[in-house]
Amino acid sequence: MAFWREFMKNYWQLFLSIKDKPFKGIVLDPDTLQEKFSKNFRPLDLLLALLSLFFAGFVLSLLLLLFSPLGRWISPDSEFAAHSNKQEIQSLKRQVTELEQQMKSDQIYLENLKNIIVPEGKNKAHHPNVSSSFVVPTNGMLTREFETNDKHKALDFAAQSGTPIVSIQKGKVEKATFDPLFGNLIEISHPDRFLSKYMHCQSILVKQGDSVSTGQNIATVGSTGSLSSGPHLHFELFLHGKSVDPRTYLNLP
Repeated sequence: MAFWREFMKNYWQLFLSIKDKPFKGIVLDPDTLQEKFSKNFRPLDLLLALLSLFFAGFVLSLLLLLFSPLGRWISPDSEFAAHSNKQEIQSLKRQVTELEQQMKSDQIYLENLKNIIVPEGKNKAHHPNVSSSFVVPTNGMLTREFETNDKHKALDFAAQSGTPIVSIQKGKVEKATFDPLFGNLIEISHPDRFLSKYMHCQSILVKQGDSVSTGQNIATVGSTGSLSSGPHLHFELFLHGKSVDPRTYLNLP
């Protein structure tokens, strides 16, 4: 520390001794060594010029940050940065939603694979016409059972809008349309003269004439149609043209 104090003291004394002494800057021609330009100045003038250049550069940089697009990128609190962050957040939300839907679809697919593997004779002993096990059509809560009084010959599964709906067995799409009462609906014919119906769908992913496999995504849960009171799947099952209780054929708790 003593060395630097002595150094700065000597430097300052030197500056004070020469600050008012005139100097002359000369520019010579390299070929003839003749004087081309000369300028008289003092060290204090040179210092003031350097300070002026520094101040001008500082002011210019400040103006660029305040009034040019460059400042929008640099400032984290700017409106532009906030808009960019909002767009990024919305994009991440969309990705999370897509991942959640994919996870639900994969979960239903895995559950359907488990349901396909049924102990020998579990369903076939009571229903010899069933050639293979049916799978649950959606991942939802069973809120209303099959009623034999002709008022509700179906099962209702409550679920969030957009939850995947799958075909309970391989078959052919006989109808994929909109009905004023039941909304978007799908009818699929299956082996052994079974027919399944899926109603109040939010969206339909198949069309009439398509062949579908067991557990294939065919629609999403919704609340379309005037008879719907909220997002759910109204599921009906027919055998030889007659309505049957789907619970008899589905592996439900």
